[in-house]
Amino acid sequence: MSDVPDFSKSSLMLNNGMDIPAIGMGTCGVWRPNDVYDMVDNALKAGYRLFDTSTTHHNEQALGHALKELLPKYNLNRDDIYITTKLDIRIPDNIVMSEHVKNSFEISLQNLCTDYIDLYLIQSPGVVATHKHSSNNVSLRSDAWRNMEKLYDEGRVNAIGVSNYSVKHMREFIANHTSIIPMVNQVEWSPSYHPTNLIRFCESHYIVMQAHTSLGGASYGNMGLLRNTVVNNIARHHSATPAQVLLAWSVQQNIGIIPQATYPQFMVENIELKFRLTSKEIEIMSNFEERMCSTDFETIR
Repeated sequence: MSDVPDFSKSSLMLNNGMDIPAIGMGTCGVWRPNDVYDMVDNALKAGYRLFDTSTTHHNEQALGHALKELLPKYNLNRDDIYITTKLDIRIPDNIVMSEHVKNSFEISLQNLCTDYIDLYLIQSPGVVATHKHSSNNVSLRSDAWRNMEKLYDEGRVNAIGVSNYSVKHMREFIANHTSIIPMVNQVEWSPSYHPTNLIRFCESHYIVMQAHTSLGGASYGNMGLLRNTVVNNIARHHSATPAQVLLAWSVQQNIGIIPQATYPQFMVENIELKFRLTSKEIEIMSNFEERMCSTDFETIR
């Protein structure tokens, strides 16, 4: 049908005017160099142009080497792809945050074989060696953000944002950082967990929401959403897979997705979302209540 969008080519506009692909490849859990190489090869072939990683994934170096070697195979260069990585602020108290941000960023650049990052996120609102209820969390992540702002102002990153931040954390940012607010908030988001107050807050401040765990934690063995009777009935109606239905549920609501897959068939299925859920189907899925995975980041002060 001509009116059905091809979400594989869709993008979302950030609040700095730049675009980010709506669908990307998550890489969490894939760290062996050969596995990363095969994943990148198959992902590029399937049409993925966004790759999401983190220092905590322990695969930045393998990802960087794979992209450097494989981009020419598909007649692509660095500017044709979008690389997201994350700053882990879970550090001991005796480390100066400015030095930590600087050193971590330089290591990520070297690992990824690039001289700039498209999107740099703070991994979590919490800090190692700091109790989750400690007020030090507030000052430490604020310090991290100020140093990330410097990287952005220097043109070394195209966009900066946060990950796993609740409304409470986001409000804190708006109150304390008036020059640059996060451009992306990457959070757990699926029909089984989608706090409406968070999406409304982000939308009101033009912050793009990007979903991790958008299949309900299938990569961690939580298969509840994929086996859900309603999801499977909707999938049959659209001649789609349950995973495609879950991903379309997010994308149709302007939520970016980064599903992780290693099998070529699943990679293709996850990016080929050439159907549209009805408003009623989205509403029905939005009423799922069971939270199936993830750390409760909302309790972090």
